[in-house]
Amino acid sequence: MAVYAVAATVVFVLFRLTVFLRLPLTTDVICDPDVGGAAYSSQFLTQPGSIYANAVETKPPGTYFLFHFLFTYFGKTMAVVSGFTIAYHVLCMLAIFAVGWRLTNLAGATATAFFYTTYSVVSMGNGLCANFETWTLLPTICLFLLLQIAYSAKVQRAWMLIGAGVLASTAVMFKQQAAMHVIMFGLAIIEESMNAPRNRKVYSVPKAVAFYVAGGIGATIPVMAFFAAHGGLAAMIDNLNPSNYVGYASTEGWGFLNIQFKDSLLPFLQNTRTLWGVALLGIIPLPTPKGDDAPPPAEGKVLLRAYIFASFLAVFAGTKFFDHYYMLLIPALAVMAGRWVGRVFALPQVHWALKLAAFAVIFPTAGNDIRVEFELAAKAKEMRGDIGQVEWTEESDFFWRNTPVPRYSAFSDRAKHLGECLREHASADDTIYVWDYIPQIYFYSGLNAPTRHFMYFDVATDLPRGSGRWHVSEDRRVLRERERLIRDLEEHKPRYIVTFDLPPPPPPPDEPPEEVWVHIAEHAPLFEELKEYVDENYTEADECESTYFVVLKRKGTS
Repeated sequence: MAVYAVAATVVFVLFRLTVFLRLPLTTDVICDPDVGGAAYSSQFLTQPGSIYANAVETKPPGTYFLFHFLFTYFGKTMAVVSGFTIAYHVLCMLAIFAVGWRLTNLAGATATAFFYTTYSVVSMGNGLCANFETWTLLPTICLFLLLQIAYSAKVQRAWMLIGAGVLASTAVMFKQQAAMHVIMFGLAIIEESMNAPRNRKVYSVPKAVAFYVAGGIGATIPVMAFFAAHGGLAAMIDNLNPSNYVGYASTEGWGFLNIQFKDSLLPFLQNTRTLWGVALLGIIPLPTPKGDDAPPPAEGKVLLRAYIFASFLAVFAGTKFFDHYYMLLIPALAVMAGRWVGRVFALPQVHWALKLAAFAVIFPTAGNDIRVEFELAAKAKEMRGDIGQVEWTEESDFFWRNTPVPRYSAFSDRAKHLGECLREHASADDTIYVWDYIPQIYFYSGLNAPTRHFMYFDVATDLPRGSGRWHVSEDRRVLRERERLIRDLEEHKPRYIVTFDLPPPPPPPDEPPEEVWVHIAEHAPLFEELKEYVDENYTEADECESTYFVVLKRKGTS
């Protein structure tokens, strides 16, 4: 019983740490444009045609279902999403604690859960903000745990493999990269079923695979039926078709080779150096303890390798790359590092003082890795105590190390105020078009875009090779969608167009500098037809002035 009391104490401490590190999240401010886009698109879930017919979204529907549920039953504010995100990470911590315990012992479980709790907030992985990848973590961790149980039990049950299929399908419903876990665990099931010890009653390979596949298909059917009932099945298939990505999501293939990956890899490794270091120690063979200290039969090296390999593949599997993809690696690295700690603690030949010394070195060192995130959480706690809420109002509030990105800062706060101002000056039937990637303005304004292409990098811009969002301007799919965007703008005529108010790039020699289009940021150059449409039909508005943004008003409107 003493070990369970210690485990309960450890879990309570990690629960408090999980919540503390995420105090900056407890606000109504959107922390990432991706979240703003999902919040905006989720409103179309139950409308005719559903999401994919009303918005160009190239992610599976899981996040939109989640957001729609939260907004419907708990209120349409980002504070609701923030609160759920914290609860979600607590569940992930509990699940990975259970994984660590099954792989080794209480020491290993403690280390595994600690590594997950701390490094899941790392700035270089955009850890505080729950992006699409974040929602795949819990089902993949639980999938790993369930298969561990299934292949360590004396009698294997069909529900275990069916449940694994359901979890695998659920993970993919949040982000396509989780398909790597589906495939690798499918291969692991085959190998585990073929090589199961004789003292365990395990299903044959055909039956095991059939149960796994049946669970995955069974979880998918209700989703497909939902979209069919709302007339959006064909649009969903079209949007999620990989061959259409160039026309819809803009991509150039081998996304992890782009400049964002090259620029972020070293900072990410530095941000997580202790985690990587301890995880790599797990490669070094250790003596296998005997008797009471022997590792449990659930150690399942095949499943463990499948989980680690799938997590690495998932980061690089996309046709684009962004820093938040690194989040897919954190649980696997935590399992690797925690397993090494647990195995060291299980060795009787290692003196207990040395074991405690390992904890005394590893834990503070890991804490030092996230000192910036810890200071941010402490500042949020201080604000809560002083003024009852978290406010980021100064441009000097840095979130990502030395990069002054606008998460939790004046940028997002002013986007919220701008959206509310636009709502006051527009009618419910008006539309707005938000240039560049700030879709949270749609969410805060309650106004819709006049086009499915509500995000700037769909088709509106020609970005350079290596950006991960480059469009082949002569691609017929891109040209088709650009024509559709112009038709939508001409037909629905947005009352306002919002762009970044950044220092404009130098105008071409044949263009006067006073033209409206020069307000567009240099990183989002326009295609010619869109520039001409804006120049002919819009002028700067004098209402809703805001730092960081410029509002354009349709000519002839009061």
